[in-house]
Amino acid sequence: MAACPLCQHPIVIAEFDVDRGEIFACPSCGEELEVLGFDPLRLVRSPPEAEEP
Repeated sequence: MAACPLCQHPIVIAEFDVDRGEIFACPSCGEELEVLGFDPLRLVRSPPEAEEP
C-alpha cells in the first residue's frame, strides 16, 4: 500500500497486477502515477508526455 503523492488517497496494488514503470490513474484525484518499485510500493507523478511539434 502507498499513498497518492498528490491527494494522499491510499492505493493498494499487488505486484502481479502491474509492472515497474507502468502508469495508471489515482482512483481518487485522477492524477497519472508511475510505479517505481515494490516492497514497499513506491509511486510518483508520471512525467508529462512530450508533445510532438
